[in-house]
Amino acid sequence: MPMKDFQMDIEASFSEGKYQDIVEAKARLTRPEHMLLLGMSYYRLGRLKDALDVFQDISGKIERLSKAYFYMARIYMELEDMDSARSYLERYLSLNPDDDEARDMMEQGPSEEMVIEPSVELARLYAGQGHIEKALEIYKVLIKDGTTEEIRDEALKTQNMYIIRVLEGWLEALKT
Repeated sequence: MPMKDFQMDIEASFSEGKYQDIVEAKARLTRPEHMLLLGMSYYRLGRLKDALDVFQDISGKIERLSKAYFYMARIYMELEDMDSARSYLERYLSLNPDDDEARDMMEQGPSEEMVIEPSVELARLYAGQGHIEKALEIYKVLIKDGTTEEIRDEALKTQNMYIIRVLEGWLEALKT
C-alpha cells in the first residue's frame, strides 16, 4: 500500500473509531501525528499504560524540538517583528520555563534593545568565558570594519579553539 494511502487509512480508521486497527499498525507508524493517533487509540481502548508511554515519547520529542521556537523568536527580534518574537518566546517558555536567556529576551522590549559596540576586549571576554560563537561574531564585525593583523590573528586563534571544541565534542560522542 502506498504511503499516502496508508496515512489516509490511519486517519480514516481513527475518525471511524477503529482504534484496534491503528494499534495493529503500530510498527508502520512513523509520523508524529500518527503516533498521536496511536496514543489516543490506546487511551480510548482503556490501555492507559500504553497510551502514557506513547504520549511521554511524543512529549520528549516536543521538548527537544522546542528550541526551534527560541530561534524563531530570535530571528523575529532581529527582523524587528516584536509581536511574533514574543509569541514564539511564550511558546518556548511554556516548555522551558527555566531558560534564563529566553526570559531575559521576553523582558527586553523593542525600546530596551541593548546596543553593545563590538570591540576586541568584548570578543576576548566572550572567548574567555567559553562563548566562542559570540566572540567570532564580534571578530567578524571588527574584521569587516577593517582591523589590524593582530586582531585577525586573534580571531583565527579563537576560530581554531571553536573547531577544536567541536571536534572534541564529536570525539566524545563517538566514544559513547
